[in-house]
Amino acid sequence: MSSSNSHIQIEWEQYPHILTGKIDIFSGITVDLSASENHHHSNSLSKSSEIFSKILSDSIENYIERWNLRAIWLKIPIQASHLIPLAASSPFHFQLHHCTSDTICMTKWLVNETPNKLPPYCTASIGCGALVFDREKDNVLMVIEKYLWDKTDHEDTNSMRRYYKIPSGTLDVGEDIGECVQREVLEETNIRAKVQTLIGFRELHKFRFDTDDFHFCFVLEPETREITIDPEELSDAFWMPVKEYLEMTELVPIQESIRDSFAEYLRTGRGIEAKDCTFPNARGKGTWYGI
Repeated sequence: MSSSNSHIQIEWEQYPHILTGKIDIFSGITVDLSASENHHHSNSLSKSSEIFSKILSDSIENYIERWNLRAIWLKIPIQASHLIPLAASSPFHFQLHHCTSDTICMTKWLVNETPNKLPPYCTASIGCGALVFDREKDNVLMVIEKYLWDKTDHEDTNSMRRYYKIPSGTLDVGEDIGECVQREVLEETNIRAKVQTLIGFRELHKFRFDTDDFHFCFVLEPETREITIDPEELSDAFWMPVKEYLEMTELVPIQESIRDSFAEYLRTGRGIEAKDCTFPNARGKGTWYGI
């Protein structure tokens, strides 16, 4: 078994006393303690922090002296979370980078002569909105979310003004944004619809978890029309005449922007189309949105 990039090849079998990893194109190494290639260390790591300290120290020394690596991405499974304080303390000084439901990722920059150039964890969420436009009936699909109310009077629930909006949601991990917007429409209203064009997106700072948020709005064409709402998410969904939609006044700012962009799309026919696009270092598929 070997790990390589454009200029480094390592036969890990020759170094059984150190942690195995995958070398990236930037001369960094990702060490996953839960990976099969590190299982021969697992028992030792779980029983003794001293042994882990020795293995980690020997690994770092080899990464620097043998292969001139620049950084370490250390992935620790939650079952071995007791190792985090050790990695963070002297002499290692690993820094917490991010965590998932079952893994903590820590990093260490190995080049003392230069500033740490490791990228921070992704700090944005992505959502999408679906403006389902039925050209034949001249209608658009509107929904009212079950839990989204304008609580103008907290004492009188009858005075709560309901938000009219288009179906929307957040991307699942690894999901294409075009697939997401079609899925959200289907899950919320049981209507199958196909993406036609992108008409705009919103960028918002300091949003959920104090991170940035991007919300993309697509025009979709319905393939079915009968509505069955998801009662866990919506209180209502219905087809609204386009003329009525364009004249609506009680919309929140983002919904006003979507409506105005849709009006421009109707006037000019201009939108942004999706095309497959690959990226050499990405493990998943990509999509380019452009004119």
